[in-house]
Amino acid sequence: MNLLDLIKKRRSIRIFTGKKIPEEELKQILEAGVWAPSGCNNQELRFLVLEDITPILEFKPYLKGVSHFIIIFCDTSLKGSKMYKNKNQRHLKFIDTGLALQNMVIFAKSKGIDSCICNLSKYHFKLKGKIWEKILRRILIKLNLYSFSKSNFEYIVRNKLKIPKHLEITGAVALGYGKVFPDLSIAMHDGKKIKRNPVDFYRL
Repeated sequence: MNLLDLIKKRRSIRIFTGKKIPEEELKQILEAGVWAPSGCNNQELRFLVLEDITPILEFKPYLKGVSHFIIIFCDTSLKGSKMYKNKNQRHLKFIDTGLALQNMVIFAKSKGIDSCICNLSKYHFKLKGKIWEKILRRILIKLNLYSFSKSNFEYIVRNKLKIPKHLEITGAVALGYGKVFPDLSIAMHDGKKIKRNPVDFYRL
């Protein structure tokens, strides 16, 4: 399979078989992420690999059967880390994370390993439906007190996973072997077809 066909074939999978990824292939996936470009060659990303994803299921309950869950962090203790606080450059860590994630999921697919890129950050809370809880979350975020809430992902990262403060969450990906695959010809997500239009549709 050529690279473009591989890119087209890769899908976000949310139901996995539970089969484990061999350690050597897991290391290769991480290596693909490490070799992604980084702003000013900072190489600021760090990767936490979880095999026990119990804490993650509190935020992403649909990820049962995942082999490994990788959380990506920006190491803000590095010499060039001031750029990540500058309002004109603070987005770079997220660009770098996206580049690393794409390397990882495409390489994983080349090995027959499926993935789901997850939007997790310090502002994420456990899924709750009550109105007063949503209001409380907004207040905590506004007051910069969200990390004291046990239902907040930042709290889980610092207290359950024992991750130091200088590592800032920038993204995550679930890896494993897919059990259910969407039918590309008819599948929809958020009201839009997954299947892409011809390239001229997107070209300005």
